Amino acid sequence: MGWFHDCALTAAIAIASPWLAWRRPPGRPGPWALWRGPSFPVPATNRPVAWFHGVSVGEIHLLAPVVGQFRQRHPEMEVVLSSTTPTGLAEARKRFPDLVVSPFPFDLSWQLKAAFDSLRPEVVVLATGATPAWPEWLPEDHRDPELFPDLRTLANSLVMRSVTAAATVRTPGLAVVYDHDHSAFTYATVQKLADRFSEVAIVTPREGVAEEEPLVNRQGIQRRLVELGVRVYGFAQPRFDERIAEGRLALDSVLVEREIAVLDQVALLAHAMPRVPNDELAAPLRAAGIEVHTIGDCHAPRSLLVATQEGNRIGLAI
Repeated sequence: MGWFHDCALTAAIAIASPWLAWRRPPGRPGPWALWRGPSFPVPATNRPVAWFHGVSVGEIHLLAPVVGQFRQRHPEMEVVLSSTTPTGLAEARKRFPDLVVSPFPFDLSWQLKAAFDSLRPEVVVLATGATPAWPEWLPEDHRDPELFPDLRTLANSLVMRSVTAAATVRTPGLAVVYDHDHSAFTYATVQKLADRFSEVAIVTPREGVAEEEPLVNRQGIQRRLVELGVRVYGFAQPRFDERIAEGRLALDSVLVEREIAVLDQVALLAHAMPRVPNDELAAPLRAAGIEVHTIGDCHAPRSLLVATQEGNRIGLAI
């Protein structure tokens, strides 16, 4: 994080400040507060500090048993919690009303420095989640989550629409999902898409779908996809070219250099990719001599059960 990063973000906040002020939801910081960053409440004692950060409400849930174990083992230390989202902050304050809870600083260098200078933590535990990778075939200048969303973000949107919509109205056209994740979550979301779009297709570089699922689960997923009329294109990946602007998507074989299909009337192109840990903070903190632990998807993306088990283990170990 250098001066160029700071200048670029400062310019972006300044340019977007009228829009940010106008569209600011309740509980969210305004433009000036974003630039200045939050002021961390300094604990009232001089005890050494352990800082636990969970990016949102799910990570706060993951941290809860870790914090509980740590407090039992280290009553001599002051525990501070932080979160990035309003829901995460609300959950942290609800679970730990007796602890200092603060928004996590926006990523400008002076904000982070001010926070660490005021707290001087000896231990930092990060639960910062993971972010889906971008598919290699999508050019960097087109990697816009609004235009080409990842399936996890899309799934949250579909759930909210299911809750708020009075009736289901299908969107005309074809929804295409590039499946490089191969998880049951991906196929459950595809089934939701089949309720929302006229047609749905899965494109995968593997031979078929659900190959990593147990046999009975795999057969159930495949049967449901057939019943819903979902098309599956195996050993294939999209080719991003000028035809996408016309709603046409070319598919190339991953086995030979050849175009194998062109999908028409494409209304949505989403991707289900492996997740990459959001662990950028860990290295500079360790370089500063701070003891750092990463848990959950921030350590390595996997199931909630495994992440919770690991969190309990770390809570007992630190």
